[in-house]
Amino acid sequence: MEALTKIIQPNIITSARYEYSVIEKRIIYHIIGRVQQKMGTGIDETLFGEMVLRIPIKDVATNNHYNMVRQSAISLQQKVFSIDKGQGSWLNVGFVSSSEYDSKTGILEFEFSKKIIPYLIELAKGFTSYSLNVALSLRSEYSQRFYEFCSRFKDTGVWNISVQDLKEMLKLEDKYPFYANFKKNVLEVAKKELKALYDKGECDLFFIYIEKKTGRSVTDLTFKIVSEKNVKAEALKDTDMQYISDMFRNIFTKDFEKEFVKTAINQLYNKGFMARFAGRLEALDNELNAGTKKREDLPPLIRHILKADYGIS
Repeated sequence: MEALTKIIQPNIITSARYEYSVIEKRIIYHIIGRVQQKMGTGIDETLFGEMVLRIPIKDVATNNHYNMVRQSAISLQQKVFSIDKGQGSWLNVGFVSSSEYDSKTGILEFEFSKKIIPYLIELAKGFTSYSLNVALSLRSEYSQRFYEFCSRFKDTGVWNISVQDLKEMLKLEDKYPFYANFKKNVLEVAKKELKALYDKGECDLFFIYIEKKTGRSVTDLTFKIVSEKNVKAEALKDTDMQYISDMFRNIFTKDFEKEFVKTAINQLYNKGFMARFAGRLEALDNELNAGTKKREDLPPLIRHILKADYGIS
């Protein structure tokens, strides 16, 4: 059977409300991955339409604690996955309807509802792609969920959510009524584990977060997702900023122009125009070197370009 390295998970699953243990979530990862593996390899259908998944127990056990797998399988059967289908519609479905283990072969067998299948293979409403190897290696259920969340927003690098909505997604409204406990036992646990794996080269991302207060209470969180991709993008942005700063220092030499330079660079950065303007400035520099532009022409010309093309004055 082809090895699974990547899971593509519909965002309706990523953002659904549930709370599963590490082993339970590992079982779910295998179900999601296998369903997307052409719906045939390793999966059979029973006479009554239930789907059957067979996997080695060692693939989901933690430190070879096979007895924990049995308890997790029982717990998984008792839990309901709640999906908001939109416009007031919803679906409550359990992932697993039965589980069985054969100690002679070391194989676990799970039956799971066909009701969940459309949400695992339908990607029209968006999807989250993440590494199965990373997901299976995580030891905290909160690290698993935050890895999924961060994978979903990896391209933009930013994810904003209220504390209340996040607690509801994790089904922790009653478990951690005080934010300080939620921060210590959930946010920091996930943050530290993902960062430690990233530093060892075993995870493709980690996150930091910024707390936003309403009055004296933390009500909203902004997560900044750091990955190899956006680290490189930030490095390029820093290079562009340095180039523009050096050019401005040579062009705007008068004291009264210093405030304009500071404002212009800040707005270029905040509006995401650094790379674009650096290219424009380089073209002007080439014209200056070729003798088609005079140095004294550049200050008013650059001011005009910034105002007309970038809305910066």
